[in-house]
Parts: sequence; structure tokens; C-alpha cells
Amino acid sequence: MDYFNLLSKLGISANYVLVAQALSNILITMNINITKLNTQEKLILINELWESLLNEKLPLSKNEKQILDQAQKEFEKNPVTHSWEDVKNLLNKIVS
Repeated sequence: MDYFNLLSKLGISANYVLVAQALSNILITMNINITKLNTQEKLILINELWESLLNEKLPLSKNEKQILDQAQKEFEKNPVTHSWEDVKNLLNKIVS
């Protein structure tokens, strides 16, 4: 069983599996070995991939939509807001 079939069997969204397959094919075609990239290069690659998805409309699975709908309902019942200072302090605690 290949990696992508395993992801599908584990319930990973078909959309993510397709994106992973496409990325794998691109890296193979471009002869890029991810394990040879340094951390900064990997982060740049990740950022470029995320940026490329900004204008894409990726369909959600039924399960993903249910999870997001539930999270939205919970937020509407009890909206939690934090100042930017609170967020920075929390991130600094996590990082240090």
C-alpha cells in the first residue's frame, strides 16, 4: 500500500491527499530532495505553497465542513477575543 492510499484509509481528506501527491510529483520532476533542504529552505517552500493557495477554493469534505460549522457555532455562543499583546505573550511563552 502506498503512502497516499494509507492517508485516504486513515480518513485524511482526498483534497489533502491530492495536494500531497501533486507536491510529491513536482518535487520528483524538479529533482528536489526535501531531506537535503535546510530548515530555512523548507520554511520558504512551505510559505510559497501556502501563498499559492490563497486564491484557491479548496472543497471541504462533509466531515471538515461539520467541524468548521461546529467551531463557528461555539464561537458565536462564546466569542473569545484576545489583544495582540496577549497573543504575542502567549507565543513568546510557547517559544521560550
